[in-house]
Amino acid sequence: MSVFGGNMIRRIPLVFIGILMGLAAVGVLDASQSRGQARGTPPAAPQPGPLTISQVIESLYSLGVTRTEELVSRNKVQFEATPEIVGILKDLGATDKLLSFIPLPRPQPAPAPVVEVPKVAGPFRIICEPTDCYIVINDRYYGLTESHSKVVPTLPPGTATIQVFNNGYDPQTQKILLQEGRPAEARFQLNLTSESQMDKGQRIALDAMRAIGGFQAVSLLQEFQGDGSLEWKDEKGMLQQGSMKFTKNRDQELQLEIKTKDGGSCSSLVSGETSRSMCKGSLKNSEKIVSTAAANLLLYEVQNVIASFLSGTPTLVGNAAAQQIEMQRGDASYVLTLDEDKLPGELVHTRRGSTTSVINVRYLDYGKITSGKYPTHLQISVDGNAIYTFTINGVSTRSVTVNRR
Repeated sequence: MSVFGGNMIRRIPLVFIGILMGLAAVGVLDASQSRGQARGTPPAAPQPGPLTISQVIESLYSLGVTRTEELVSRNKVQFEATPEIVGILKDLGATDKLLSFIPLPRPQPAPAPVVEVPKVAGPFRIICEPTDCYIVINDRYYGLTESHSKVVPTLPPGTATIQVFNNGYDPQTQKILLQEGRPAEARFQLNLTSESQMDKGQRIALDAMRAIGGFQAVSLLQEFQGDGSLEWKDEKGMLQQGSMKFTKNRDQELQLEIKTKDGGSCSSLVSGETSRSMCKGSLKNSEKIVSTAAANLLLYEVQNVIASFLSGTPTLVGNAAAQQIEMQRGDASYVLTLDEDKLPGELVHTRRGSTTSVINVRYLDYGKITSGKYPTHLQISVDGNAIYTFTINGVSTRSVTVNRR
């Protein structure tokens, strides 16, 4: 929403936007109306009759100064132009014309001597996680928590409505029954907005790209060759092992060659959605298994996975401190988890259809490549059953070589 233009929006203190969000949460502004505004739907005009301060603030924020002047001039207001209210309205863009429609405070008679000690409840503690939050209690602003906590010494007994909010998080509301002379506590677990989750997801994908060496390293690995070993389960569920060599060109074609100690051999070429394989010796009739291995090695290459996330719309999974992102594509989802070094550690690929299958890919033991890194172990399992384990002894691309640590 940019009713006042980009400069005005930047000038509005976060706390006043927070107050507006807090007022919306308790019902002064209709909740469905607030949600509509979040999606860009213009709010309904206030009903005829004197306007409350919250309605004027909402009108300035959503409708603009000119329309607010018309509403206030026509309907009048229920409040007076105290210095605090005038300051808030000016920060929201109110003009002198608008302020002239608001009556000045009437002189207050001298307070009568207090005979009875007022009844109070408290102290009342508010706890916000995973970030500090701004607090509104019963339509009164109490500031920001410090180190996730704030104590309000006294409050009137009875039901209190507490709203908390902060930039990038969905506001939350609780109703607490406060008893005279007794302490109370309210805990809030703030959740990122959907926009913040997408922004954080994109940042995590970029962190992963930087950790493996950035776009320069990815460019180097567009064309490379390597060797190592491969373990797999054959059609009878027996574990097989062989040495392997693989080559990938810039057209994303990968050729995989496997040899076993007993003389069996296979060669498989994967290009796009097609593959050609030929096996002989003890590996005869293993074409399907070997072509699938080659396709998986190409599909789940770490740099290809990160590039796929960056070209999509990754979303943070969990709270702001998490290092896990998710992406949806067609009838499949991908969840990537980074390790403490922000390197890809695990990928969960879920395929949905007539049946659902879950492919789990683990990236282990990163080797160095100039300023970047490349995993030397790649384990792939389907529905919990280990299918392929690639162990890479070395990868070379032009004059650059990736060696295991």
